[in-house]
Amino acid sequence: MTEISNPELNELVIYALTTILIVTIILATIAACLAICKNPETASNALKDFFNGGDALKILTVFAVLITATFLALAGELSDAAIALLSSISGYVLGSMNGKKNSKLMEK
Repeated sequence: MTEISNPELNELVIYALTTILIVTIILATIAACLAICKNPETASNALKDFFNGGDALKILTVFAVLITATFLALAGELSDAAIALLSSISGYVLGSMNGKKNSKLMEK
């Protein structure tokens, strides 16, 4: 494992990543609310499909893996095995999202 070279910089990056995540969640919430106010039926159907289809959970999983990998890398605790595990989780989740879209296209 590598030693932490600059703890202050690592702390700053962690706060920046956390802030970016929080701002992204807030902006997505505002965008969803505006879409619902502008065209309630279409927006609500799209949001129902998004949350009922499991895509929301999959996207949150990928974000969690990315943030975990960044925090572990900054702490100097990211080994090759951890990189492989986190990469395989992200690949599986993203691959399953693509497979579901392809199966919907085949049905049409």
